[in-house]
Amino acid sequence: MGAMVAISHCPHELYRKSLSTWRNISFQSQTRKGTATEILYMNYPEPKDIRDYRYLGVDNRERERIKKKFRFITDKVENIPPLLRSKFFKHIADRYDI
Repeated sequence: MGAMVAISHCPHELYRKSLSTWRNISFQSQTRKGTATEILYMNYPEPKDIRDYRYLGVDNRERERIKKKFRFITDKVENIPPLLRSKFFKHIADRYDI
């Protein structure tokens, strides 16, 4: 593969046909005339590992939902007795090859 390229534009048949093999996402953007749909085409695969998790999720609402879910899970794990919690972490590490 050559250079990693990302192209963002308003929906157009030319791009849709020409970049049909590229990964793409659509999103709403703000313009002077209001909101508009844009499509981001990428010729590289989605990363398997992200180091900056602040942007995990497609928008602020989803990021807040993820934070809430993590707080819920963390609260549950903190209430497990220490020995059982250690076993739980070992189980997670073994299961997901961490």
